[in-house]
Amino acid sequence: MKRVLVVQACHDDWTRLETGLAAAGYTLLEVVPVTGALKDRMKFLNPEIVVIEADEPTPELLATLSDIDISRRCPVVMFTRRGSDEMVISAMQSGVILHVVEALTPLLLHSLIEVASMYFINQRLLQDELENVQQELSDHRYIEQAKCLLMEEQGMSEQAAYSSLRTTAMNRSQRIVDVSKAILAAHVRKGGAGKDKLLKSLS
Repeated sequence: MKRVLVVQACHDDWTRLETGLAAAGYTLLEVVPVTGALKDRMKFLNPEIVVIEADEPTPELLATLSDIDISRRCPVVMFTRRGSDEMVISAMQSGVILHVVEALTPLLLHSLIEVASMYFINQRLLQDELENVQQELSDHRYIEQAKCLLMEEQGMSEQAAYSSLRTTAMNRSQRIVDVSKAILAAHVRKGGAGKDKLLKSLS
């Protein structure tokens, strides 16, 4: 059963979340208020899902949740009786999935939480894919710059420059991008140097 941390930001018990979560098949870890200590409780309890019950998703509440940055750790779902389309959008920008409902049955509660979980997983996959693409582009730029430097310094062909980078990387058990970065850094330190000096100066 998934472990759930409930955050209370309301003055009444209209949702009966604790009972509903148990009936929906979740394990309730703890019920905590929205305070600065919430971040520490998150780290200690390590919940798989955070469920927030709120009177209203006020800008102050969303700002607090954004500052705590809990949405980076796990899915965050908020249930409230009062809200608007603008509030739903604002909540999503803070990483919170907001549902405006009058009452929650265990079946509805389970469905809404699982949808939020899938959304969280998809967003994480997209973010990871974006970061991987950005890293590959960055690595490619370093390698291209190092190749150009060797071509200019040594009059090498593009293929020969790349072979030199690859051979050096293999000999040093490093990635080609790491060798490329080291060559560029050595060139800056020495104010220009030939290929042999550049390769020997790698740290």
